[in-house]
Amino acid sequence: MLRVFLQVVVLLTTATSTSGDCSLRDFGAVGDGVADDSVAVAAAIAACANGGTVVVPAGRYLTRGGIELTSNMAFEVQHGATVLLTTNRSLIPVQEDGHYAPFLSAYQATNISIFGEGTLDGQGSVWWNFNTSQQEKPWFLYFEDVDRLRIFGVSLVNPPFWTVHPRRCHDVHIHDITISCDPPQIHFNTDGIDPDACTDVLIEDVDYSCGDDAVAIKASVQGAPGSRARVGFAQPSCRPTRNVTVRRLKSGGRGGFTIGSEMQGGIEDVLFSNCTSTGVSGIRISAQQKRGGYIRNVRFEDMIFDWPGDAFVFKNKSFVLTVDQDYGSGGDPCPGMGPSAEFFNFSFKNLTITHSPSGLRIGHITCPDAASCLDVSIDGLQFLDVPRPIPLTCANIHGSQVGVDPPENSACHMLNLPVAFV
Repeated sequence: MLRVFLQVVVLLTTATSTSGDCSLRDFGAVGDGVADDSVAVAAAIAACANGGTVVVPAGRYLTRGGIELTSNMAFEVQHGATVLLTTNRSLIPVQEDGHYAPFLSAYQATNISIFGEGTLDGQGSVWWNFNTSQQEKPWFLYFEDVDRLRIFGVSLVNPPFWTVHPRRCHDVHIHDITISCDPPQIHFNTDGIDPDACTDVLIEDVDYSCGDDAVAIKASVQGAPGSRARVGFAQPSCRPTRNVTVRRLKSGGRGGFTIGSEMQGGIEDVLFSNCTSTGVSGIRISAQQKRGGYIRNVRFEDMIFDWPGDAFVFKNKSFVLTVDQDYGSGGDPCPGMGPSAEFFNFSFKNLTITHSPSGLRIGHITCPDAASCLDVSIDGLQFLDVPRPIPLTCANIHGSQVGVDPPENSACHMLNLPVAFV
């Protein structure tokens, strides 16, 4: 094991469940938000180790984190229940690589569900201003090599770091959840949902209001299967992210809808549709310099952006659409791949900006050379109450553009194919 979790010795007086419920109260949980209920949580999980539902009834359950689910296990957080991560960093389990364990996780597992009408609270404010690198903050919900992951109904609040991070997972469905921070816009690295080297992912009906990207789709360098290492991968195993759909997501935080910048394993077949944002930034597709990889077959359709006045606290971060390959150098490319990134077949259709204070930067689509960005299309980019915006620009882009209204909001000229305004 490369992780050291909270070590507890649990004497179970109840038979291990084969398919039933394991309530925290039955294992001695106090649920007052003050007593440490970590032992009770571990005991309930152990009792349901052969499959069952760990039930969190109404109450406030303080834990040290390091909660790990196993195959065929559900974690039900019932109405009126809150599970909290301690604010005492010295109590959080530490992995053998020196990094904090995630608040809740599963590894090399099948059929994991987290659901209910309750709340998981990372009490992240103690981490948001903590003077450390982002790798030294605990992920909130982390899943590695999980087949069939379901998360629905719950409220996820105040994550210390990325909120939901599925990594090398297959068949993921996340829906009808809220992710929020208090306040929502001032803390970085509180991403909402970051699928990473995953396949067959559906994210829908999510309400996000934290301080970074609502969704960030990634395909980063991975450690050897089963390593459970977080950083410093000695044996990179590059895997692509494929077949991701995001629909009916609302973003009210600082960030928006992102693909990259960690993408050296390759990302393809992605659809964002019917999403809305009142946050600071819009759509961003990016690659890190000299890491190679590809992003292809991407569609953004029927997206609405509305920037109220208070969003411009971060005016220099506000944009509708940004595509580039200069995010910053982040290491070596995957084996067998060159250092240059490939962007291919991007479609932006029916994007509407309903309101913005004066001076909104619409953004840019920029590649280092003409071979890097092929088949980029804009079909419908409408501006309603948007005074004096800074027009969209392009460089080294092959593609087409129609339906910009008003047309002067785009100074984007594609290569080879004519620009047409209708």
